[in-house]
Amino acid sequence: MPTAMKNGPAVAAIFEVGGGRAATGAAEAGANASDGPAGGVEAPPPRDPAPPPPPVLLRWTPGANRDRLRRSLAAQPGVIAYTDAQALRQTADRYINLFYVFIAVMLVFGALLAFTVLFATMSVNLTERRTETAALRVSGVPHRRLSQLITAENLLLVTLGVVPGLVLGRLATTGFLGAFNSDLMRFHTDIRAATYAFSAAAVVTVALLAQLPGLRELARLDLAAVVRERAA
Repeated sequence: MPTAMKNGPAVAAIFEVGGGRAATGAAEAGANASDGPAGGVEAPPPRDPAPPPPPVLLRWTPGANRDRLRRSLAAQPGVIAYTDAQALRQTADRYINLFYVFIAVMLVFGALLAFTVLFATMSVNLTERRTETAALRVSGVPHRRLSQLITAENLLLVTLGVVPGLVLGRLATTGFLGAFNSDLMRFHTDIRAATYAFSAAAVVTVALLAQLPGLRELARLDLAAVVRERAA
């Protein structure tokens, strides 16, 4: 038996459809039909224009051929429009996949930008402290120990910048999604705690990679030339 759903003055029915046949049904609700006036009261004149046909909701049975049923339903007389919820879902999934690709490209360029900024900052820092590091090497500090001190200093600075960076990132994300809000849909920011941890770990990893060229340059430093420059 179909399940009836009231829609204004009409009743829309839900049918299960499968195989090669398509079923539609709609029952007009209202007063009982009459061939003429009853009890001295004339029947109301017919409404003009006629109301639109009520919607009919169909539920496919397992294994139904959706394409064939769609063509059969669209060819029925009186059918104005046909909308397949599954097709709408597939379309939304395709757009979501495109959105994931866009986000991946943004992440790649963001990582490259972070590497470039950190590399430039750390390279300038090591260049400005070239005389200081050379003096430590001459004083007997091994290169391994000096590299550990520089790495610890850089990680401390990066860690201090990660916390406010995550807060600003959350605010920027909320503002970016809010720009797409409308009367039809609204976007809410929902970020898991694991995402913050992954972002912080990614920034620290990029910082470690960005300092490697500077540390290699420090290992090839000509101590004698630096000491002569300092003495001059």
